[in-house]
Amino acid sequence: MREQGSKAPGEAHVTRCVSRLADWGRGTRILWQQAVAPVAARRMKLDLYHAPGYVVSPRFQVPTVVTVYDTIALEFPQFTTPANAAYYRWAIPRGVRSAAKVVVPSEFVRSRLTGLLAIPPEKVVMVPLGISPSFRPLDCDEVAERLGGLPFRLPRSFALVVGNIDKKKDLPMLLRGYSHCRARKRDRMKLVIAGRPGNDRRRVLETIRDEGIEEDVLLMGYRTEEELAALYNAAEVFLYPSHMEGFGLPPLEAMACETPAIASGAGAIPEVLGDAAILVDSQDPQDWSEAVERVLGDRDVRSRLVRDGRQRSALYTWDRAAERILEVYRECWGSQCHG
Repeated sequence: MREQGSKAPGEAHVTRCVSRLADWGRGTRILWQQAVAPVAARRMKLDLYHAPGYVVSPRFQVPTVVTVYDTIALEFPQFTTPANAAYYRWAIPRGVRSAAKVVVPSEFVRSRLTGLLAIPPEKVVMVPLGISPSFRPLDCDEVAERLGGLPFRLPRSFALVVGNIDKKKDLPMLLRGYSHCRARKRDRMKLVIAGRPGNDRRRVLETIRDEGIEEDVLLMGYRTEEELAALYNAAEVFLYPSHMEGFGLPPLEAMACETPAIASGAGAIPEVLGDAAILVDSQDPQDWSEAVERVLGDRDVRSRLVRDGRQRSALYTWDRAAERILEVYRECWGSQCHG
């Protein structure tokens, strides 16, 4: 964003500039983040630079804002690749300390980041993420139309998981819980997992095979936002196992579609979901199966979760997030002009 005269950022003309260099692989992306972007900012005479993906170079000669969504690479490097962990553990502290403001999605991340890197709390601004308006209750015909073009047939009754198949999601534990639950119920509700293959795909496939649930688990891969909204609406219950989250959008998306959610009590999830979901603190598969049976078997519990989930999800909008980000820009711009 380039300022015009003395206008504040909210009044400025916005120009979209796209760099293909950042899409040419890890090496070129790091080169862009650390060296090319600062030069481009100087050449374009920017007054402010916002890096929305964890990393910003300290070489910028203008105030910078950086968004850090979680501290997983700093605290739990085993949940990412060694290359990612090494780069982020080097780059995140440098960028956070040099930035004028650091944006985080939850108070949990704010507390962890300030504690780990010893940065002033007032420098870190909490801006919750938002939910797309696409995630809303749909009628049966619209659900059928959106899912009609899928290359596989969805089961009539299923629990849904949304998210990349990564180590931090702890899907093998959930699969064992599902296997336990399925063995106790005759209706054999299926499990549908929508998300890109990640760094835990091999272990997930092994668990499915070891538990003998190949016919009951559907790995759908990546789905569009339109398809996801239909899946949320069609699911009986939404499941969100995770070792660590800095926010957690999928449970809120499910709630906005009036689907009850069960989630782990890790990281920022309790802060974000409050009492509108059933939180399972234990990593015991049986606890998950009992929570699912509670939602499916108790109408009062289900009704409360649908009602509270709809109200809770309505608190998180991208318009509110954008307004708060704009305030951060104004604060940085004002400091630059009057500092």
